[in-house]
Amino acid sequence: MSRNILVVLALVVVIAIVAFSMFGNNGTETITPDATTEEAPPTEPAD
Repeated sequence: MSRNILVVLALVVVIAIVAFSMFGNNGTETITPDATTEEAPPTEPAD
């Protein structure tokens, strides 16, 4: 029983870290999708 709770807590912590990295200031600075879209040719996104 306690092991299941620990697993759930671990998953929640991982999801929280991912969410913070995605929406946090550090995440936006590291991940720059705008730069990649500008470099990519306009024909690929159109499809």
